[in-house]
Amino acid sequence: MKLSTILAFALLAATLLGAVPGKPRYLLVDGKPCVTVAAPGSGKTKSGITVEPADGAVVPLLTDRHKEFIAMESAKRVKFFEDNRKLIGTYGENCNQVKLSWTPEAGNCVVTVSEKPDMKPSISVACKGNGIKLGNLKIATKYYWKVSWDDGESKIFSFTTEDVAPRILRISGTGNVRDLGGRKGLYGRRIRQGLIYRSAAFNETSSNGRPGKLRLTPEWREYVVRDLGIVTDLDLRNEKETAGMESGPLGDGVAWMFLPSSQYSYILKRDFGRAAFLRTFRMLQDEKNYPVDFHCIHGKDRTGTLAFILNALLGVDENELVVDWEATRFGNPHGLLPHKYLDPFIAGLREFRPGGTIRECAEAWALDVGVTKEEIENFRRIMLE
Repeated sequence: MKLSTILAFALLAATLLGAVPGKPRYLLVDGKPCVTVAAPGSGKTKSGITVEPADGAVVPLLTDRHKEFIAMESAKRVKFFEDNRKLIGTYGENCNQVKLSWTPEAGNCVVTVSEKPDMKPSISVACKGNGIKLGNLKIATKYYWKVSWDDGESKIFSFTTEDVAPRILRISGTGNVRDLGGRKGLYGRRIRQGLIYRSAAFNETSSNGRPGKLRLTPEWREYVVRDLGIVTDLDLRNEKETAGMESGPLGDGVAWMFLPSSQYSYILKRDFGRAAFLRTFRMLQDEKNYPVDFHCIHGKDRTGTLAFILNALLGVDENELVVDWEATRFGNPHGLLPHKYLDPFIAGLREFRPGGTIRECAEAWALDVGVTKEEIENFRRIMLE
């Protein structure tokens, strides 16, 4: 079948269905969930194809402003954070995009992308012209890609995404979406990406006892469920915020776990928050529950507290934990997020292991809650590469 025909079928499917089976698990194409096509058969390799980024290049996923903020010395960064909340809020979350382009060939083609040098498994998307933008890529990951036309194909090119966390994702309709993975944890082992996500809620707060309106279009809900593969929707909101909800907003195929939680210092000593954490951590013991997305309403305080504790247990450095908490400010110029909430929480954790590292303090607190050492080690086995 000619590529022009493949393209026509792909565009028709996109119009009628918004997505077709075989879509990639997490990549966006030109800012949207992509419609995949059958991978073309191998053809003769065409010479003289020039590409951007250059073959083998390391490409950034965060903007220079993001990286300058992240790289600041701790005390300077905290002061900048407190004094420039609105400015940081303009940094935006619309990063994590890499444009692939090629010359001199143009017209109908198919672009194939993989994480493996043998291109198996891979995803293929139809394209008109000589470029596409890939989004929601993993950090510190090497990607391989090629372009196919009716009369041949390019050689396989590659690029590697920069090793700078956080991995910020775009899901239209909800915000503050990040991967818990990507950072270095215990023994220098990287936390696996694509297993635990944090975000704002997928539906609005309930009103008058009725569930809030879904924030996602059908296309984006399909992306969350099928392409990110979310199995468990962990909802940290309270009963008033979720009044009338008998199931989750992602549909019957995703387990909705309603576990109202506390935030900051309240989670450390109050029975309500401690019990919620224990149930959450027990859920995370079973690999069948992954991938997980957890959230409150804005993905800020309750969500940020849980993310801090989980990454601390995985051995993430304290400064990195604080930076990840501060990253909630990106694209959120209005909501409160002062350090006066975070600092007492960290001090409270330290009371459980005076003089210890933040990982040791988080472990001591978790054990005090009722988590076992075996459960902590099992969580690390699941999450650390």
